Amino acid sequence: MQVPGEIPPFAALLDMAMGMWVSQALAAAANLGVADHLARGPLPVRDLAQATGADERSLYRLLRALSSKGVFAEGPERTFSQTPVSALLREGIPGSLKYAAIMFNRPYNSRSWQEASYSVRTGKPALDNLYGMDTWALFRQEPEEWAIFNKAMTDLAATMHAAAVEAYDFSGFRSIVDIGGGHGQLLALVLSKNPGMRGAVFEQPEVAAGAEAVFVRMGVADRAEAIGGDFFKEIPGQYDAVMMSHILHDWDDERAAAILRTARKALSPGGRLLVLDAVIKPGNEPDPGKWIDMEMLVAVGGRERTEAEFGELMQQSGFALRRVVPTKSSVSVVEGLAV
Repeated sequence: MQVPGEIPPFAALLDMAMGMWVSQALAAAANLGVADHLARGPLPVRDLAQATGADERSLYRLLRALSSKGVFAEGPERTFSQTPVSALLREGIPGSLKYAAIMFNRPYNSRSWQEASYSVRTGKPALDNLYGMDTWALFRQEPEEWAIFNKAMTDLAATMHAAAVEAYDFSGFRSIVDIGGGHGQLLALVLSKNPGMRGAVFEQPEVAAGAEAVFVRMGVADRAEAIGGDFFKEIPGQYDAVMMSHILHDWDDERAAAILRTARKALSPGGRLLVLDAVIKPGNEPDPGKWIDMEMLVAVGGRERTEAEFGELMQQSGFALRRVVPTKSSVSVVEGLAV
């Protein structure tokens, strides 16, 4: 029996089946910069079309469809305004999802999802099968895709890192290394909140080179250094804590354990491992991490993990799972103890 107000099963399933259309429409609006043009207030579709270089009738149809999902709001005489949802499609604001919406709908990613059944049958990334190379090799050949990916990851990471630093108390550490920490934004944020701490970001040499400017801008250059290398081989130095944000989820268990064993050598007994990743919720609970897990499957061959799976991974690698600290974002801080 259908409960009053409940969406009928036919309509619910049809809505999900058309989900790709919504996602692609979001990407179209993001590419056109519609939300950026609406930042100062409502505009007639005629003005939006002129500002974005779009066909007026077609733009109206796009915005009407997205308004039915609460992304924009249509008013009298085909005037559209921002909503709290579309505000996040603006560029350069805290919490921006503009480049994430674009990235998830780039052809390489959409095609990989279209071949999701291949990944489910084989356990291998559909992207590798489609392109004859992995995601990282594809990015090396396609600098535009690499640039979009980096913009999306920078925006997403800023929100998640701020939430992690708010939720977890770093004050007990004198030294910390961020493994695979990009240009050092997370490390700089941690150091700025903990004046007595020193730290290093460990990355591929060409990436680590970009960290100095971030350290200077954040006022921590006297307490931070950038080290280039390969986290499968060696992380020089000894630290009170090692952290890694969205690193382990890129890899299968075997290679994730190899990264953790390398990290363990950079810690003294009793040192802390801090993994910033999604922790999959049990049962049927809604959880964006369950969908990011599918993205990892079809695109890179990695995975998101449950608390128990993190515990097993740590046990194989010289750590004991101590606790999981939730944050206001979709990631948690998974804390391990070096044993």
